[in-house]
Amino acid sequence: MPFIWSGGGKLVKGDSQSAPDVVLADNQGAITALQLWQNLIKDGSAILSGLERGYEIESLVNGKVAMEVTGPSSLGELKQSGVDFDVFPIPVAQEPATLIGGKNLCLFKTSPEREKAAFKFAEYALSAAFQTELALGTGYLPVNIKSRQSPKYQEFLKEQPQIKVFLEQAKHGRSRSIFPGYTHISDT
Repeated sequence: MPFIWSGGGKLVKGDSQSAPDVVLADNQGAITALQLWQNLIKDGSAILSGLERGYEIESLVNGKVAMEVTGPSSLGELKQSGVDFDVFPIPVAQEPATLIGGKNLCLFKTSPEREKAAFKFAEYALSAAFQTELALGTGYLPVNIKSRQSPKYQEFLKEQPQIKVFLEQAKHGRSRSIFPGYTHISDT
């Protein structure tokens, strides 16, 4: 998706997520991005991970691949591996773009007491203290700005300066489209 977005492409028409028209093969940005990936795979410059397996770093650590598209949660494992590495932002075709996401927190309408408890939990999960600990333990970027500014997180950034690339790129983040059949398009 970041390559499609960066090239001016889109996955759906309009802003409606409820019943969108999929336009993946109907716009030049998407076609160009998909052609790039197809060419890289055909000429052997890129290999595909198995479905839902793109987070593994063994091929990179073992020297089977020179680069990997991944997120900040892989940095701790890379650092522990002892391999010499660095990170750079996703290349830009027309405009910077990246995918935001990872873990999601959903609240459902149920009973008033359960809704109140869910909101209490969400308030805690989004707090600066929790987000800082979550970021330090997982490598995920904290969504709470106060967490990012905290002395504890700033110290963590000194130890893992590569995270700054992800923080900077997150300014251009977009979320996946949500519509029936998205997983089929994603898997394909």
